[in-house]
Formats: sequence, C-alpha cells, structure tokens
Amino acid sequence: MNKQKKKTAAITAVLFHIQAEEEALMSTGPAPENKIMPPSSPSIWSFSTNQAQMMMRNLIQMRMVPGLKG
Repeated sequence: MNKQKKKTAAITAVLFHIQAEEEALMSTGPAPENKIMPPSSPSIWSFSTNQAQMMMRNLIQMRMVPGLKG
C-alpha cells in the first residue's frame, strides 16, 4: 500500500469516528441548560499541596545552583 492510500485511509477513519461521536451526542438529546455547576473555589488542601511542591522545587533549585541564595 502506498503512502497516499494510507493517508487517505487514516483521514477517512478519523472522519468516520468524529461523525459517529457527533451522532451519538445528537441521539442523547440536548444537554439541560439549568444543570450548570458554579465554579468552585480551590480547597485549602489543594492550595497547601501546591505551595509545598513549589517550596520543595525552590529548595532543590537552590541546592543545584551553587551560590544561589533565595
């Protein structure tokens, strides 16, 4: 099989897959618009985890670069 036929087959497969997904979404009906969830604020646990990771990275960077004083 030459390269052109392979490309055509791959593109066709992707297009058929996208079309099948769109048909599946359409068959379930429209999504209810009143079910929108309000954005949640980040919890204290995720904030403290992110802060701890940033502090650890900063400590590692200071050890890797001699003479770097935070």
